[in-house]
Amino acid sequence: MIRLASVIALMVFSFWVRSQDYTQDIQKADELTQVENRPVILFFSAEWCKYCTHMKSELSSIDDTTDILQNDFYFFGIDEKEYRSITLFNTQYNYVPRGIDVGQHELISKFAQTEEGVSFPTIVVMWNDKVVFKENSFMTSEETYAMLKKVLNSIKR
Repeated sequence: MIRLASVIALMVFSFWVRSQDYTQDIQKADELTQVENRPVILFFSAEWCKYCTHMKSELSSIDDTTDILQNDFYFFGIDEKEYRSITLFNTQYNYVPRGIDVGQHELISKFAQTEEGVSFPTIVVMWNDKVVFKENSFMTSEETYAMLKKVLNSIKR
């Protein structure tokens, strides 16, 4: 029984470590983009969102997707509960409180907002300070990989 628990714990830990390989700290967004100009991916998610959890695992499920996220893009995950101020392309975004334990980050308002409300998961790809791709719904790893390749091809022209 202990052996089975150890194997399961090791599998969960190794998946977690692998899935975090490509994620950068959003607090370093401006600093990183000034060192090396790469497209920026903003992945908006919520803890309670089962599609967000599934998309996170999808992003790690194909080695090519992980490699492209790690080597050709800056990938920043932004959780709905983000409270820190974030500077992105020389613009500061803040958490805006709207009551006790209620509020929303300006990045979420700007990029994950739809006519129906906030949509999770949302993935946004930016080149410099321009949005070149935005999807307010779940994407498989194959769809994400194809989109990333298309973005890279379009900006290299």
